[in-house]
Amino acid sequence: MGSGGTTRATLDEYTLQFLQTVLTVSIGGTIVAYCLWAFEVREVSGSDWPFYELSIVPMLIALLRYTLVIEQGHGSAPEEVFMADRWLQAMGVVWAVVFALGVYVG
Repeated sequence: MGSGGTTRATLDEYTLQFLQTVLTVSIGGTIVAYCLWAFEVREVSGSDWPFYELSIVPMLIALLRYTLVIEQGHGSAPEEVFMADRWLQAMGVVWAVVFALGVYVG
């Protein structure tokens, strides 16, 4: 990673392996936090329907897809990646539908 005036000098200190580790830890933490939230909100809502828990699946798939897109060298601003990738958009729609079912059916 050369700076060449296009990046901050501190970014040259980060190795690719370190950044991959940060990404892995961040995605792991995101999934754990989302799972804890999904199970907790179902308990609080008193619903018998597992829609909140089922919303974990498209969330996980979307995070894995995002990671794949980045690993393939197509990374950019997250919103640009989302707008350019049909799989991410599909998982966003699936997540929104399942989440809405949790809110309105549960």
